[in-house]
Order: sequence, then C-alpha cells, then structure tokens
Amino acid sequence: MSKIIINNNTIQIEIADTPEKIVKGLSGEDSLPQNSGMLFIYPDYKIRQFWMKEMQFSIDIIWLKDDLIVGITQNIPAPTSTNLLKYPSNQPVNHVLELNSGWVEKNKIKIGDRVEFIR
Repeated sequence: MSKIIINNNTIQIEIADTPEKIVKGLSGEDSLPQNSGMLFIYPDYKIRQFWMKEMQFSIDIIWLKDDLIVGITQNIPAPTSTNLLKYPSNQPVNHVLELNSGWVEKNKIKIGDRVEFIR
C-alpha cells in the first residue's frame, strides 16, 4: 500500500489508476480505516465529477493538481435515494483523494497545502 503525507499527517492510500478501479472507487465498501483513503490518478488535467453511487459512508474529497491542493469538498453524505448528486472539481485536476468525512477539518487541511507521495 502507498502513503501520502499532508501537513505531517500520514495517510495509507489505495490507488485507483485503471478505468475499472476509477469507476468502482469506494462503491460498496462499508468504511475506510482511520487515516486511510483512495487516490484516483488520471493521465491528464480535467474538471472531474464524482458521485456517491453505492457509497455506504460520508467522505471528504481533496482535489489535486499534481502535489497541490486546489479544492476541497467536505462531508459529502452517503446517498439516501437513487437521485445521485455530482460533485465537480473547481478546476482541472489530475489527482483526487477521498477520505473519511471530517478528516480535512480535523487535520486543518486547506487549499494551497502540498501533498507528498510515497510509493
């Protein structure tokens, strides 16, 4: 498993870097262990849209351009109906990090923070 560090906080990450893994994401998972997340890696920079299809728990999303946090969407609830909202990045990104809801606030993460990738 890979790791990333944001503001001296180490996060164990699962990598989603194939079309199959990107489509599945965390769908169907019951939870994420504490200080764990899923990192989506794309080959290009685009506005990304995420939805919560088959999600069982709430998450925070960190939008990344290379190693820079350029957007944060916090406390996205698990869906309660089949009407799924889409959550877009505010600018083109090539990485997206999903974490347990509340992680961003608890660790005082903000736009402009850098992410260190450790493989």
